[in-house]
Amino acid sequence: MTLSVIRDNNLFLLHPPSEAGVSAGLFDPKWLESSGLLLARQNAGRASVAFFREGNYEFVLRDYRRGGAVAKISKGDYLWTGLRQTRAWRELALLQSMTEKRLPVPRPRAALVRKSGLSYQAALITYRLAETETFADMLKKNPVPETVWQAIGGVIRVFHDHNICHADLNASNILINSDRRIFLIDFDKGRIMPAGRDGWKFDNLARLQRSLKKFHGRYPVFHYSAAAWSLLAKGYANRVGQI
Repeated sequence: MTLSVIRDNNLFLLHPPSEAGVSAGLFDPKWLESSGLLLARQNAGRASVAFFREGNYEFVLRDYRRGGAVAKISKGDYLWTGLRQTRAWRELALLQSMTEKRLPVPRPRAALVRKSGLSYQAALITYRLAETETFADMLKKNPVPETVWQAIGGVIRVFHDHNICHADLNASNILINSDRRIFLIDFDKGRIMPAGRDGWKFDNLARLQRSLKKFHGRYPVFHYSAAAWSLLAKGYANRVGQI
């Protein structure tokens, strides 16, 4: 995947060729706020997320952050092994590839990589998906129609048929819009798997099922059941809503 690179000393601004005119200031929430572009900020899991508007579009700015025990040492620094090996380059390139295949993912705009000695920090900007809610948040409120469960299974099957592995497939990384269209988000560490090897697909589905069970045990109301999972599995098997 070809990405355009603008370098200023140890600062690398990456973007698809179609997304020219991106400035480094867009990666600074304080600059966005002082410029009147910032809409909101929030913490989403490990990452810090900012929403902003520029022109007729809204965007999502996400910093790359570590989780687990490593985060106690360094939350945002990663070992530098080359620009193309950075988390930002890999996710941006994967998102652009999936966008060109018309898969239901956020359209990428740009990424910023800041190298410092043997480490780097990075951030990613994507177009904001309008009128969406996470699958997890929906299940905290009301039962989800059977057709939605099946559609989610069908969408996951589409990605798997393209050999695309979402490294953190969970109920919070599935978005549903007002038209009940399904999207997958947050492809950090996602990758295209070798053709002909299907074991990872079952592991991927199992990861999603574990996340649903985890939410079900954590919240007093969370509309998940074995029957609901069977609907998702049916949608996966039958390629429901195949794109």
